[in-house]
Amino acid sequence: MGTQSQPPSMLAKRAGFIFCIIGCLFFFCMPSQAHAMVAGAQYSHSDPTANAHLASGEPPVAVQVWFTERIEPRFSQVEVYNQQDKRVDRHDSGVGSDGASVRVSLLAGLPDGGYRVVYHNVSQADGHAVMGSFSFEVGGSKAPTSASGPSSQNPGDDNDFDIWEVGVRWLNYLGLAGLVGGLLFWLLIWRPVVDASIEYVGPESRQVRQVMMLRSSSFLFWSWLIVSFGSIAYLFYQASVDSGTMPWAIFANQTLANVAFKSRFGVVWFFRLILLLVAFIIWLAGRRAIHERRYRLNELWGLLLLVSIAIMCTTSLISHAAGRQDLWFMIPSDIVHMLAASFWVGELLMAGFILPLALRQFKPGTADRSRVLLALIPRFSLFTIICIVVLIITGTVEATALLKPFSQLWTSSYGQTLLVKLGLFILLLALGIYHQLRIGSRLSIAGPGQGGRVDAASLSGEKLQRRLQTLLRSEAILGICLLVSVGFLTSLSPAPVVSPPISRAAVYKGTVSGLQYTLTLSPARPGRNFIEVGLKDHYSQPVRTTYTVSVHATMLDIDTGVQDIALQPVKGSPGLYRTTSANFVTAGNWQLTITIHRSGSTDLKNTFIIALGY
Repeated sequence: MGTQSQPPSMLAKRAGFIFCIIGCLFFFCMPSQAHAMVAGAQYSHSDPTANAHLASGEPPVAVQVWFTERIEPRFSQVEVYNQQDKRVDRHDSGVGSDGASVRVSLLAGLPDGGYRVVYHNVSQADGHAVMGSFSFEVGGSKAPTSASGPSSQNPGDDNDFDIWEVGVRWLNYLGLAGLVGGLLFWLLIWRPVVDASIEYVGPESRQVRQVMMLRSSSFLFWSWLIVSFGSIAYLFYQASVDSGTMPWAIFANQTLANVAFKSRFGVVWFFRLILLLVAFIIWLAGRRAIHERRYRLNELWGLLLLVSIAIMCTTSLISHAAGRQDLWFMIPSDIVHMLAASFWVGELLMAGFILPLALRQFKPGTADRSRVLLALIPRFSLFTIICIVVLIITGTVEATALLKPFSQLWTSSYGQTLLVKLGLFILLLALGIYHQLRIGSRLSIAGPGQGGRVDAASLSGEKLQRRLQTLLRSEAILGICLLVSVGFLTSLSPAPVVSPPISRAAVYKGTVSGLQYTLTLSPARPGRNFIEVGLKDHYSQPVRTTYTVSVHATMLDIDTGVQDIALQPVKGSPGLYRTTSANFVTAGNWQLTITIHRSGSTDLKNTFIIALGY
């Protein structure tokens, strides 16, 4: 037929080989443990602990809350309220040296009663804001509920998107699909085919090439403009989220400046802005080369592709993947996922809307359009298969990591949106299979006549190629809808793992030989209990020397023997020791003795009595 297309069997072998390579890379590199992740810096633990019961007359001097991720210092704070909804802290809330905790000092001489801690933070990783609260009590008073006083939202709520965030994220994905996918279509599909088949088509081929270059460059410009507009809108949106104010209020109190210049998001955003400016300069050089008819676009568009992929990487740096412990794997996986999706959607946009404008330059009835399409279809199908394989693998990995348990796929807003995205993906895949098996095969039969002559089969092929172009436009529109679902998906928090309510805890503090200790016993009831001991020096700093810490428990009401409970140091948390093996067999009065064994020195001990109820 005058084309140099690959036979289907060869394409199938290549696609299968690529499938095996990609599968091996992802599944052998996949982490052995996948940590469930919720968007934002969630509550980890605190001092005092949530629902703690402190001894009468011993209120804490400060409250410190630790979170699961590093947080933005300028947009994270903690406030403490009493039962009358009056603040009892010193308004000196600040982020700790670890970057993942907030500490606030309390007023001196607080009376017995219930107190409520309200926290608000912004994650450095993905920019999500989290607000929540917990209570503790001093003495026998009832702690205030988290619903009293200033309003707070559930930090685990997964239905937290707004239409502005969905819009700016969709603009970002749509623009990147146009940039990355359009460039890949030009470099990997269009140019190789048109260069190989130029001698087999009519004299209009040069005009076709020129129109394709002009239309493609305009397509790339509008894609760049969409990404740029979306990036600016994203900055305004993030400033609104960080400050907790309406969008029109971000210009007050230097909120916008603080987000842009003094946050991790701002650093990534400025790097993205620089890349966008570089991309525009390269595009200008390419546009000039087109008008001067200096055909060196491969080099310029290749360089523009690398810059566009770098812009795509900045999106992953402020996504859900950046907030995971195994980000070394999830961020590359997220980038590969976006790259495959952008290639697929971008090539559909180019094939559905830009390619027909160029092919119109061929004279009707010469079958030149069908020749070019027949040469394009095998390469188009091959790269589509690769994109689908990559999307299935990376999508499965990310869904498995984010949805725990798997039932959240249909019980959470995040999982339900993922199902919608999956449905659009399957529909798009079905349309692709249809145009490949039905339209493509019929087009090859009703293609150009032998020797390039015009006959009835050639005229039938012209009708089929117009039908194919209509089908490609439909797929491109469906791809745009798919990106809308991605905008919804990335604006939602992955559903949290539902945990049972935090039980009542007993907290005891003391000092022995200048060493401060805090013992937490939860749920402070007969049976298995969680025991934690925190050690600090006389400067109230965690003790970094590792000691051997144990608790000896003796029942005073009846003889049940002595329990020797060994505590294990917590990795990455100096001065913190925990165990969950303590088993208090009955209710009543128990004598607890904390023993701190120091190598080369005498053991430190302190004893007190607690009452465990039913």
